[in-house]
Amino acid sequence: MKNFKLALVILGLAVAAGCATKRKLMDVPMVSMTKYNSGDYELKEMGPISGKFCADVTEDEGNMGLIDMSVMNAQKQSGADFISNVSVWAEAGGCTSIEGTGMKIVKSK
Repeated sequence: MKNFKLALVILGLAVAAGCATKRKLMDVPMVSMTKYNSGDYELKEMGPISGKFCADVTEDEGNMGLIDMSVMNAQKQSGADFISNVSVWAEAGGCTSIEGTGMKIVKSK
């Protein structure tokens, strides 16, 4: 009986650890929630930026828009016009996060 309880505890810890990690969803070359086409502008690199958004499980239905909100949060916090070399992550608790390089418009082409 003790071995069975120990096995259950170990299994529970393994499941909890698996749920707590983040999982890569995709990589994207360039994104923006405020501009349409990065090819229309000369851009300057700002450095690494990130953003995160967690759905309110009592209000939101499904996962639609989580990535968009993560991108928007990163742009608002950093002042970036575009984000390049983006990695999109799913995290525990209905959250998504993004990491990438902030890009600022220098001038129109």
